[in-house]
Amino acid sequence: MDNFVIDYDNKALQLNFEGESFNFDLNDGDVGDFWHSFTTKDGVLKDINFHQDNENEEPSIGVYGVVEVDGELSVDTNDSIYISECNKFGNPLNYFV
Repeated sequence: MDNFVIDYDNKALQLNFEGESFNFDLNDGDVGDFWHSFTTKDGVLKDINFHQDNENEEPSIGVYGVVEVDGELSVDTNDSIYISECNKFGNPLNYFV
């Protein structure tokens, strides 16, 4: 089952997606609206969006396909999976400071 683990204190995110695990440093993106890409073992490029507006909101993740449009990579909203199943560790306030 797809899910994710967030460690608010260390600003670390682990995505468990289609039998693989991917780790992200939340310091490498925007707070509250983190975007990053990853490549599956099959060589498929995907985008991840971790979203949480504030410490009281439940976090969620969207995983999107990536397509080339006019020579540039773009998110394919027709190829998307939303994941809300998560384990949370630490104090959510630490992510927002």
